[in-house]
Amino acid sequence: MGLLHATNRMSIAELLNPADESGYSIWTSEEIFRSVKDSRTEDDDQDEDNNSQPPPPPKPTAKEVFKAISLINNYIESDTSVAADKLNQSMETYSKSLLDHLITTA
Repeated sequence: MGLLHATNRMSIAELLNPADESGYSIWTSEEIFRSVKDSRTEDDDQDEDNNSQPPPPPKPTAKEVFKAISLINNYIESDTSVAADKLNQSMETYSKSLLDHLITTA
């Protein structure tokens, strides 16, 4: 039987505005514009937050690197472990290559 049958007591208002759809509203153009504008403002604020991070610390100078290598060598000179020996050799090799680089670029 159809919706407009005599035993069906649905009013025109109920037919046009069902109860389960009454919670929805239609946005006006102004509300849509404001929502998009607010969304863009939030995105811009997030971009500014990402750009406001402090710059990374400056790269150490060659002199500071040599001091650090010397300090580590002084610390591990009495250590007789294999790891300490490998570290010492690696730092010695790096020191020589850094010194060669400084001489050739000077």
